[in-house]
Amino acid sequence: MKVSSVNSQSAIDFHNSISTSWVEKHGNKISFQNRIKAFESLLPRNKLGGSKWLDAGCGTGSMSRLLASYGVNVLGVDGAKGMIENAIQISSEFMNCSFELIDNLDTWQSPGEFNGVLCSSVLEYLENPRQTLNRMAGWISHGGHLLISIPNAYSIIRKTQQCIFEVSRFIEITPRPRYLQFSKHEYSLHAFRILLESLNFELVSYSYAGVPWFGAGFESLLFSPLLIVLARKV
Repeated sequence: MKVSSVNSQSAIDFHNSISTSWVEKHGNKISFQNRIKAFESLLPRNKLGGSKWLDAGCGTGSMSRLLASYGVNVLGVDGAKGMIENAIQISSEFMNCSFELIDNLDTWQSPGEFNGVLCSSVLEYLENPRQTLNRMAGWISHGGHLLISIPNAYSIIRKTQQCIFEVSRFIEITPRPRYLQFSKHEYSLHAFRILLESLNFELVSYSYAGVPWFGAGFESLLFSPLLIVLARKV
């Protein structure tokens, strides 16, 4: 997880606490596999070879390794030390993939350095998503891409989880699902398109992902917890 002006240090602490089990616990989940496939389906593949991308909030590096497999030079950054340590260990075979611990991307300077930024499940944890998106725009060269996932505001599954979370707050010491203690933002496609356009991005394509119990093909506006968007800097 995750970096930047996070919803408080507790969000980073939470992702540090699950870093040792992240790969085993999430790597084999159908929803996680479908998420990776959805990201891959949106990649601008004809522009990847030899390009340089940032994986902002890289976790244990699953998306970094996906980009690296297409010949991309990838820098993965994260605010959780445990995630970065695992990413370095798991990704040792990828010579075009490196990782760095960064506590706050909002103060990180790297203007126009990257052909693209990939950002998976980060924005929802931030105090000011617009501010961080604006920073990302500054790191991307003209015509470069932003590939990003955000919680889908219309997802029945997410709304059900939110109801369970609110109920569990009153009957458990630790509410479930735990991540909803820190995940505060969600978007419709329309609202996120407007946000992107205000920051000089144009929407290129999008997909839905993350249905927990079914394979690919069941993704939809009303069920999928995640909206994944590919945008281009104009």
